[in-house]
Amino acid sequence: MSNIRMNLVMSEQLKKELDSLDEGNASETMRKALTLYVEAKKRTRDGKTKLGFFDGASRQVEGEIIGL
Repeated sequence: MSNIRMNLVMSEQLKKELDSLDEGNASETMRKALTLYVEAKKRTRDGKTKLGFFDGASRQVEGEIIGL
């Protein structure tokens, strides 16, 4: 597998939020984020499947991602 280098322009606020995650490596964090985005787009493309957040203990939905 070959690697492709890309440049990314982001706001200072977004950079601060990324840094606050304390993941250590911004490149790895962006790779994970893009992987999650691609999978979410694939699974929600039909309009029936939703992407959201739920409480693991109560299994209650706490939020839904709209407009992905």
